Amino acid sequence: RIVAYLIRKTLGWCDANGNPQEEQICASYSELERKAGVSRDMIRAALDDAIKGRVIECLREGRPKLAGDAGQSALYQLRWSEAPYTTRPDEFTGFFEGDGNRTDIPNEFFDVVIPREPLLVSKVVGSIIRHSFPGALSDDPMLHPAVAPSRRRSILPSPSLTESASIAAGGGPGADRAGRGGRR
Repeated sequence: RIVAYLIRKTLGWCDANGNPQEEQICASYSELERKAGVSRDMIRAALDDAIKGRVIECLREGRPKLAGDAGQSALYQLRWSEAPYTTRPDEFTGFFEGDGNRTDIPNEFFDVVIPREPLLVSKVVGSIIRHSFPGALSDDPMLHPAVAPSRRRSILPSPSLTESASIAAGGGPGADRAGRGGRR
């Protein structure tokens, strides 16, 4: 969630040439709680994991507000790399900074889905967005190639994925396409 928040802050508003207007993000714990949807007791571990995974960089450590000291928010940025694009975590050295395949993602995904929905719903919605193109989506999110039956088994058991797709489609748990209750 923190990484998604930093992606949104960095790439959500670009200039006419596609360059980020803000590459270094100053973020307090309270901002990460409110905007990224991460509980205060999980923020440090999430930041450490993202830094260890070479996804973000900490440019300046934060200081808590104390008596006589206003404190200071930490400063982070996404980690960029000239290394070739990879999907292998052990080879990942940062986001590919060259020209390449970029996917337009609605800001609402970062502003609404990521901070408020469970990880599984975020993954389903993100996968559908990533694999979408005009005319690709059917009325049934479970028929989408991103969550086809052959892939369901590798992601999660079908009932969990089906329920998450229903929630993501706005029908709620166990709802059919028309939003009526009941399992398929």
